[in-house]
Amino acid sequence: MEDKNQVQQKLKSNGIFILVFAIITVVSGALGFVLNDVFGIDIAGDILAGVFAISAIALIVGIRSRIKLKRAFCSNCQERIYMNDVEVNVLSVETGYNLFDSIINKLFETVQGDYNAYAKVSFTITCRECGTVKTFTKKIKIGRVTESGRVEEYSVEEKIKEFLTKYLSLDSID
Repeated sequence: MEDKNQVQQKLKSNGIFILVFAIITVVSGALGFVLNDVFGIDIAGDILAGVFAISAIALIVGIRSRIKLKRAFCSNCQERIYMNDVEVNVLSVETGYNLFDSIINKLFETVQGDYNAYAKVSFTITCRECGTVKTFTKKIKIGRVTESGRVEEYSVEEKIKEFLTKYLSLDSID
């Protein structure tokens, strides 16, 4: 189990990582613009554009890892959250096209793509240490009908477990 000081240290080092790459992203972007457009120095601008792109990607990765790390711990007492701290309720089952197929179907007045089934699930996370409660809902894909008419059904329990494993970072932190 993670110690509260280890969590704080991880968050601090992650914050420093994000800050450094945010500065690199802004400085390289600004310098690249100035050197390329104002002074007409193409090669330096291109190099800085590459640095900008790489540092922007590192920044996004840093922010995502910080979000995952914060989700895995209580926001109040920094205690680790586990699967058995979560209460799950399936609220409803809905069907429809995914967002991309819906947009294509509306634009071209067609009916194409996979027809999906989703479970709207409510999650209530209760910290075992301090009792802090966090509630949210999520649509989880539980099946689909392909264009050829083949039906695929997924285990609702397995899909929920898979979601929670990723959401709580149970596969990567401990």
